[in-house]
Amino acid sequence: MSAQGGISPLALHVDPGLRDLIPPLTPDEDAALRLAIGRDGITAPIVVWQQPDASGLTIVDGHNRHRIAHELGLPRVPFATREFVDRAAVVEWMVAHQSARRSLTRDQLLVVRMRARMPLLEGTSVSDALLVDRALEAKDGTIEKLLAGTLTLRMYARTIRPDAPRTPRAPRGVSASPCIPEGHELAGLSTLTGPDGATNGQWAKTRIHGADDAPNPITPEGHHTTSTATMVRGDGTTVVQWVTSKPEEVRREEAIKAAWARHASTYAGLADPIPAPPPHLDVDLLTVYPLGDPHIGMLAWGPEAGDNFDTAIACRELLATVQLLVDGAPASAEAIVCNLGDFLHAQDDSKRTPGHGNQLDVDGRFAKVLDAGHTLLRGIVDTALRKHAHVRVRNLPGNHDPRVAAELAMWLRAVYEREPRVVIEDAYAAHQYDQFGDVLLGWHHGDRSSALELPAIMATDRAAWWGTSTERVWHVGHVHHLTRKESPGCVVETHRTMAAKDAWHAGKYRSGRSLQAITYHRVDGEVSRNTVGLARVHRVLHGPKPISVDAFASSR
Repeated sequence: MSAQGGISPLALHVDPGLRDLIPPLTPDEDAALRLAIGRDGITAPIVVWQQPDASGLTIVDGHNRHRIAHELGLPRVPFATREFVDRAAVVEWMVAHQSARRSLTRDQLLVVRMRARMPLLEGTSVSDALLVDRALEAKDGTIEKLLAGTLTLRMYARTIRPDAPRTPRAPRGVSASPCIPEGHELAGLSTLTGPDGATNGQWAKTRIHGADDAPNPITPEGHHTTSTATMVRGDGTTVVQWVTSKPEEVRREEAIKAAWARHASTYAGLADPIPAPPPHLDVDLLTVYPLGDPHIGMLAWGPEAGDNFDTAIACRELLATVQLLVDGAPASAEAIVCNLGDFLHAQDDSKRTPGHGNQLDVDGRFAKVLDAGHTLLRGIVDTALRKHAHVRVRNLPGNHDPRVAAELAMWLRAVYEREPRVVIEDAYAAHQYDQFGDVLLGWHHGDRSSALELPAIMATDRAAWWGTSTERVWHVGHVHHLTRKESPGCVVETHRTMAAKDAWHAGKYRSGRSLQAITYHRVDGEVSRNTVGLARVHRVLHGPKPISVDAFASSR
């Protein structure tokens, strides 16, 4: 900026748009400035812009000083020129300069910025009220954002133009025809009365038309309603109702089962008939192999959980355990292999428990773990067939893998399609039963019914079998430790697992790791029990003659 000498006020050009960019002085401010100029003259030079077209010197700072000097008849005023690229640069400088120089209120500063943003300031004077109207017509929300947190635009329009016409307020008193929005109906009237009983005002209350009609919730196709929330008035009429729905669980489960059946069909007849077991088997004996919570696919790190554990370790140790149990079992003609649930640690790649969404540590993708589980189950059943004449296989839905039990049953049924000595039971029910002579056996994972409830459930579900049995036993998993509770007429026992503790269980439990083979006589009840623990399995696996599992390396 270069300062120059005096110049006649008439030689300076006033651009109405630039002049009106800054709010005018208040009467007190104007009087004080006029007094100072009359006494001392203009001490601060008026800043002017030499426009590129040489049309004159345009004032960019000092409009009020220039006006007062002209009104007082001063022959000359000091001025200084300043260079700008274009008019936009002038506006930007004026906003910054005036905002820092004058004591503008927040609302005044916002109006300055609003004026600076409006494109219609070019060489014309625009009233603040018109600015507001134009800003309200704009759809980009620029001005609304500038004025957020202060007065609304229309309210500000009234403050900068108090004499602007306003929409007349409705007179007080009883409304002859209350305004009811489209789609609504009159719900009631509120009346304000004065001390003399006269009505001073009345307000109409409206509601959505038909709000009291019986709700007719719309549930999308393939969904079913899970919950309904209804807002009612004191008289019991409905205000509004919210309906929550989700995909139809039954339909989804049926689709999953159909997909599993198609998958299992590709394995039909995969297993060749197993050679007949040794002769002279006792037809009055039944040996059961409860597989407590195998958790195939669980991943545990020794320094954190106490033992290393993954899919390969789980399959190797569980198969070796079953082989030792079968070798030590009596020569019973009948056998039951029961997966007590949680055969897999997770039932999909979400790696969370289905019920509560707890995060699980899983060794690899679900397809890899499921394939290993298939191989392991086939090895267990083949092992039992070499000792017993008939093998019945049960799979229970667990809380970690409720869907997998049905898939395992379908797969095994397809694989042993040509093996008449194997019976694969359905795996949909949470409570399953077998009767062998006078012995009634119940199978349950343990997550849906407590030990106190199970005897009554058995008596209800199998009332006829209960009446003809002398020994009744429930075999349960889930808790990973041994318990045996006897109630009138029934025993409930829980079984250990061969699975290691994961990181979460390591902070809570110290259960042993073992499995049992229990033999029942059809009249005498339980006659023997064989237990194989982890220490024995490790000694056999890592000794000079480890048990080979190469035959079960792949199910395909």
